[in-house]
Amino acid sequence: MINEEPTSGDKAERNKAESDPPTYLDLYKNETYPQTKNPRNNQHNARAERNPLKDAPKWTDVAIVILTGGIVFFAFMQWYEMSNAGVQTNRIIAADERLATAMESSVMEANKALTATQEAMRVDQRPWVNAQIALVPPPPVLPDLRVPPGGHIVSATVQFLNTGKTPAMNLQLVDVIHQLPSCPSGNKPLDFPKDLGSVATATLSPGQTAVGEAVSNVSELSHAGDPRREMYIYGVLNYEDVFKVHHRTEFSAQIRERGWVWCPTHNTMD
Repeated sequence: MINEEPTSGDKAERNKAESDPPTYLDLYKNETYPQTKNPRNNQHNARAERNPLKDAPKWTDVAIVILTGGIVFFAFMQWYEMSNAGVQTNRIIAADERLATAMESSVMEANKALTATQEAMRVDQRPWVNAQIALVPPPPVLPDLRVPPGGHIVSATVQFLNTGKTPAMNLQLVDVIHQLPSCPSGNKPLDFPKDLGSVATATLSPGQTAVGEAVSNVSELSHAGDPRREMYIYGVLNYEDVFKVHHRTEFSAQIRERGWVWCPTHNTMD
């Protein structure tokens, strides 16, 4: 291996490079080529790497970190408040539902109380019409009735008294006298002829009495072997009160020689 001796020109150039400050071209060369070729630049880079001010974080970096933490904190607090607000809203809704149910029950109870009060007032103020039987002498002539030997004519009227506090309107009376083995059955409606009835036009004021037309029939003797038959009067009075509610008074009685006796059936007022 042959060692070449540096020439005088090389020495001069080396001395100049060591004595002169680095230029931009030298810096460029130092970035392009290995740092071992420029010892001065290597020292400068070492000092730059060891500079604490250059490695310290800037105030903007610190501010960004603080602001980011604040944003995260406020976002968490907002989520927490919204979660609590949702729970409170559910509790309020449940309480409102219970309150609505209680109010609905109160309204229903109030309606029941109002209905009961109105019904009590209507019952207190409505007309009440009762019936009384009165025996009257039979008419002298009854072309439609044939009296057999041993028989006789029975006549009676019905009196009605309004013991209520308001008028009874549109009175309609249906009554008959029949010879029956016993009082009319309570399990069956009263039986009337189809063409029997009156027009509902009369009005009966409180405390007043109305007398129906006399009804008559023939009392016949029972034949041998027939059950004993008695005379009975029964009927129905229909009317309305001032509240446009329909009412019905039924009556039935057994007619005797000197009076009458109420039957245990069909003696009602509604």
